Amino acid sequence: MTLQHKQRGITLIEVLITAFVMAVGLLGMAALQLNGLNTNHDAYYRSQATLFATDLADRMRANLDAARDGAYAADEAPDDPGYDCETSFPVADSCSGTQLAASDLYQWYDRLGDTATGLPSAQATVTCPAPCDTGTPYTINLAWDEDRSGDITADDPTLNLQVVP
Repeated sequence: MTLQHKQRGITLIEVLITAFVMAVGLLGMAALQLNGLNTNHDAYYRSQATLFATDLADRMRANLDAARDGAYAADEAPDDPGYDCETSFPVADSCSGTQLAASDLYQWYDRLGDTATGLPSAQATVTCPAPCDTGTPYTINLAWDEDRSGDITADDPTLNLQVVP
């Protein structure tokens, strides 16, 4: 007489272990995907910061006399000058270099703070040590809230670009 032992529940345990391993694997893949999205978004902000800095540098190079006179130096966003050198003057060259610099800075700061295309909580300074003249570099400093905490902290990146007009 042989005794047969019937095993019950082994298949169920194997299925539960497989489901657990799959769940952990899927959570790991989701975390990896989220990390990739965050890193990609941070790279986008860094690219935008570089584009903003080079845009202002190009504006300075296009208006050398005013840049060498220190007209592009700014510690904060300037007030609206009330004109735009591209559309407000009947003759394109009737806008002085200083007026163009004021218009350029206002437009640049305005685009920098735009919620759709700018940098989050952006802060920028454009400095030129006195006397600002030929060969003296401007320093464009940009900081933004990359971690989206609502404040710019030491953990958030900054971009510094030196431009010699």
